[in-house]
Amino acid sequence: MTKRVSFLILSFFVISIMINAQVSRTTAMGDLSYVIEDQDNSLNLFDFGKNPAWLINDEKGMRLDISPFVSNSWGSYRQKFSPYGISSYGVGVMGVRPLGEAGTFRGLANYHSELRRKNCRTLKKDTYAGEAFFFVDTTDGDFEYNGPTFEFMHSLELFKKVYVGASVRYQIWDGLKQVFSYAETLFRRISGDIGVAYKIDENFSIGSNFTISDGQERIEAKDVNLRSIDSYIYYGDTYRTLDRGGSVDHKLKKKGNSFGVQIHWQPDRKTEIGIKSRYHSANTAVLIDETKYLDDGTQQTLKDFEEGYSDFEDYSIQLKARYNVSPEFMLGFSSSYINNSSWSKNSELNLLLWEWDVKETALGVGASYKFKPASLLVGSEYEYSNTDADSSKYIDNKYCSLKSTDH
Repeated sequence: MTKRVSFLILSFFVISIMINAQVSRTTAMGDLSYVIEDQDNSLNLFDFGKNPAWLINDEKGMRLDISPFVSNSWGSYRQKFSPYGISSYGVGVMGVRPLGEAGTFRGLANYHSELRRKNCRTLKKDTYAGEAFFFVDTTDGDFEYNGPTFEFMHSLELFKKVYVGASVRYQIWDGLKQVFSYAETLFRRISGDIGVAYKIDENFSIGSNFTISDGQERIEAKDVNLRSIDSYIYYGDTYRTLDRGGSVDHKLKKKGNSFGVQIHWQPDRKTEIGIKSRYHSANTAVLIDETKYLDDGTQQTLKDFEEGYSDFEDYSIQLKARYNVSPEFMLGFSSSYINNSSWSKNSELNLLLWEWDVKETALGVGASYKFKPASLLVGSEYEYSNTDADSSKYIDNKYCSLKSTDH
């Protein structure tokens, strides 16, 4: 009986955090990011810079990680089209296999299930993604999403001290609203990443990578009792158009690409410094099937007519450093700058609906200490950030400028 109770308690702690296998230990340490050392928490081009070319240098041995996860969140403080609560669970598997002169291979697979309780009318998976458009029906109800994600990565030394790597990631989820209009969602995203790195010497390396992504979300609803379905496209928070019919067909197409540069430097045995920067651009197109009435009284149906368009642009730079004062005592430092901006328009009228811009500067310091006799590690990090945000939602005649200081 005692063994059974112990097993149940252990199982609860194993599945009680929703994390990737790569960061399970650091997440368990309060999500400390630069004052603790871990095999998955280096400041090198792979762990910190996310450059696939450096995988061969980061992972030296065979490895298999299995990570179940579960999470549950709820609360009454939420946005207009947000659910009352979200329950998620699943399992992830990550394996690494060195291939000798052929490089190193890494594979990842996970299956995710998510239930959004009393999802308020919205039919989009990512309702608040920065676009000026919302797609809703007339009912609140549970919405469930399920699906797998796969990733394959390979890295090798192409020439002496020159490394190349590439990865491909595929995600597909299906969703179902469990009350009328019984909307079904098919969400697909595929991305590819290619990187190159150069080891100038044993203590200094530099790399860059390029990522491209393509995604589509298709929302369909058709009532089995042949009743009409009322759905709306909101432009901003106030204005909307009604689409009434026996079926609904709505698409979101998202494309993006990014370019990054990474630097890793160890000026001495006690100091480690990582720097990364990234430029990213993306867009979202809202596509519908629209019926138009021509001057002669006939009808014309336009397939995948672009109703709206959103454009995104962001760039960032981040530095992290750690210094080992002694084998037991470590100091850490972090700084970053991020600039995100976007605009949305009505495509048919070429009418600008919304523009927003967010700038954030952050500084952080931290320390950790290992109590060796007690096998105890204690760490703390503090971060100060300053944020400037400007929003001009022309269609709603709403203008906002905010400044925020956070600790």
